[in-house]
Amino acid sequence: MFDFAHGLLRGSSLILVGLLVPRWLAAQSPDSTAKTLAKVVESLPPAAVVRLSTTGDRTSGRVVTRNADSLVIQHATGQRSVALAGIDSLWVPARRHRALLAGAGFGAILFGVLQLSGNSAEDPGLNTKLGLALFAGATGLGLVLDAAADPWTRRYP
Repeated sequence: MFDFAHGLLRGSSLILVGLLVPRWLAAQSPDSTAKTLAKVVESLPPAAVVRLSTTGDRTSGRVVTRNADSLVIQHATGQRSVALAGIDSLWVPARRHRALLAGAGFGAILFGVLQLSGNSAEDPGLNTKLGLALFAGATGLGLVLDAAADPWTRRYP
């Protein structure tokens, strides 16, 4: 049982590294899917929440209107028109829960592997208890990683 648990722990740490490294690399570089600000603004859904950085100023709010050369943003103190030429960066909320889903999936796989590995003569419910603990731990780790991730995703530049 010790060799199986040791191998399982070693394999799970390799998978965890595989989950974290791509996320870390993605956080190091901006989203390069959009080449120009006009295309980014055009791709925004109606009433999108954005965070803009202009020369020395940061504004967050909901997009009211999108024009060819400006955005009108509704924020806490009212509306503000921002020229596209003055925008240094544009951010949108990150709505992803990849780490939570990956942790839950990984935990479910470990639970299944433990159920298929056979029964323990000393305690027949040991594999179930260990599997549930691993599932809860992997899901909790995924939740922590999602909570620690940046809530905004840079779309421009």
